[in-house]
Amino acid sequence: SVLLIAVLLIIYGFVITKDTETIDTSKILDTTKAVKVSSVSLLANPEQISFIGEVRAVSEAEIKPEKSGKIVKVNVILGQTVSAGQVIVELENANERASLLQAEGAYEISLANSAQSGVGVTEAETSLENALQTIRNTNQNSYNTVNNVLLGTVDLFFSQPETFVPGLKIGGVGNTAFLNSERVAFQTIMPKWRDSINDVRDADAELKYNREVRVETNRILNLVNTLIPLLNNDKSIGGYTSTEIETLRQNLTIAQTQITGTLSELDRTYTALKNAQESLSKSKLDASGGTASVSDAQVKQALGNLRSAQANYEKTILRSPINGTVNAIDAKVGMFLNSLQSVASIANNDKAEVVAYVSDQERDLIKIGDEVQIEGNRKGKIAIIAPAINNVTKKIEVRIASSDENLKIGETVRITFQSVAKKEIEQISIPLTAVKFESTDAYIFLIRDEKLTKVPVTVGEVRGRMVSIISGLDQNTEFVLDVRGLNEGEKVTVQNK
Repeated sequence: SVLLIAVLLIIYGFVITKDTETIDTSKILDTTKAVKVSSVSLLANPEQISFIGEVRAVSEAEIKPEKSGKIVKVNVILGQTVSAGQVIVELENANERASLLQAEGAYEISLANSAQSGVGVTEAETSLENALQTIRNTNQNSYNTVNNVLLGTVDLFFSQPETFVPGLKIGGVGNTAFLNSERVAFQTIMPKWRDSINDVRDADAELKYNREVRVETNRILNLVNTLIPLLNNDKSIGGYTSTEIETLRQNLTIAQTQITGTLSELDRTYTALKNAQESLSKSKLDASGGTASVSDAQVKQALGNLRSAQANYEKTILRSPINGTVNAIDAKVGMFLNSLQSVASIANNDKAEVVAYVSDQERDLIKIGDEVQIEGNRKGKIAIIAPAINNVTKKIEVRIASSDENLKIGETVRITFQSVAKKEIEQISIPLTAVKFESTDAYIFLIRDEKLTKVPVTVGEVRGRMVSIISGLDQNTEFVLDVRGLNEGEKVTVQNK
């Protein structure tokens, strides 16, 4: 009986082992691949495509300090609405404040001393009027310079520069959104500027206007400075010849020189008018009976020290450059900030766009200007389609413009695109990925009995990511869209059915 039990155990173990080996073998042999299929008719007339996007602000700014320092005051909270120029964060500035007070005192002393030997009131008034006329001319000329640079140089880099979505012609290398949004902003800036240049203003108002002009002039300089490095990047200039690139580079360099000179002239006339105002004030003091005086050079020197102290102090005050909402803030009292470290993100949440990423095949089905549905009930238009694949997502970036006020910054939305009318198929074209090439032949894969079947085709002209098929395929036969890594006879399942 012992012998019988031993024999039975051996047989049982053999059966169990065999079953286990059979199961493992079946798993190893299961090499079924998933593929996508389509037909020429479906590719030319898709019913609907769908992709996911993220809502972002069109206008936004990152707040970064120009110098390192410890935070002593945070004036805003997350979600707060702020205006341009509003203080966001203050850094420790005891030394800068002391230097500013010292410079102010020295300047006031120099004014008091100089007032005793100043020029007559009439001469000072004439100088003030001349300085006022000069700054008016400079402010007016600045508009002409900026307008010429914008239309004659900057607009060469945009396909539709005066539309809501200008469309950058070269690769932005991370600067596309900034360049497009700035060009859109100038569509509002330039008409308002043009309408204001002939307004009559007194000295104080003209000084304030001069600073506003300087801000807009500096914005066009930032645009030019951003474009120049892109011409040295092979990823940005693939579609231009070396001669065209050199011409564009020369135009940008000339524009850069013109704008820099304009900024210098704005500063010079600003200082001249301020000095003229101060000279008039001290001449009036002199007329009232003063006796001692110092040279104007000492006043200017004191004024220069004062301006320098003011600039250093302002670097410790971080302000918002735009109107918007605080979408992110990483600042606490006592925190130490390094220069150019991001402190806060401010955006105009009332003006949003949707950023999405699509595949090569989906890219061939859409074009700029196509209407899309956002979450099924909101309208939008395709505004920008990136010229190349994003290195991170391995897809193509698409930007969708929408005026829908219900879009919330940061939310994820589904975008759908419905073809409007059926296209007439004049020539059979399919994606290059659907064709497998050998030394002399080309073929596609059809699916028969869940296996890949090779079908020879005659190919014609290649256009972008598509190739025309002269023979071997009709409009309604379904074929595998991507044959890379596939071989005849392999078992497959259809993924998109």
